[in-house]
Formats: sequence, structure tokens, C-alpha cells
Amino acid sequence: MEELAQVLDDVLGIVTASEQDTIWAGKWDTGDEMIRELRDHAARLRRGDGSTLGGLEFLFLPTGPLQEVSISSGWGDQFLDLAERFDRARARARHRNEQNGQ
Repeated sequence: MEELAQVLDDVLGIVTASEQDTIWAGKWDTGDEMIRELRDHAARLRRGDGSTLGGLEFLFLPTGPLQEVSISSGWGDQFLDLAERFDRARARARHRNEQNGQ
């Protein structure tokens, strides 16, 4: 789950560097709310807690909240790279869980 947390760290590096336009995301009223949620997801992943992975996957969906923020805030191309990394890391985590019978 560390690989997923690293993707979130990279997203956090972008969203904490400048003001984010969350108006089109439909999920957060402010950038601070978004940052708090992303930090919470990263902390849970680092503890091995995958209980919120479904919600995290939703954030990275095409036209999902993070993509909407990225486009309106000027980092849409970077989001596409991060979403691809997220998808690969999530697939690897699923594969490991299946191998371990989880």
C-alpha cells in the first residue's frame, strides 16, 4: 500500500503548492478539505488500512473529483500520469491480496 500512498504524496505535493479550484469537483468546498481527505487516505494506507480504498478509487476516476480539480487548477496533464500510476499500483495491490487470500 506504500506505492499508493506515494502517489497520494505526489498529488499532495501539487495541491499544497498553490491554491486549488475545487468548485467543479462537487466533493470539497475548499482546497483544505481536499488536502485533509488526501492526507487521511495516505495515513491509512501507510498503516495498512485499506478500508477506504473504494473512496480513494472514486477520487481518481476519469471525470472524478481529482481530475476536475486538476483541470480547473492547471495540472490536468500531471493528473493523467498520476492516475495511471495509481491504477497500476492498485492493480498490484489487488494481485498481492489475491495471492495472500485476502
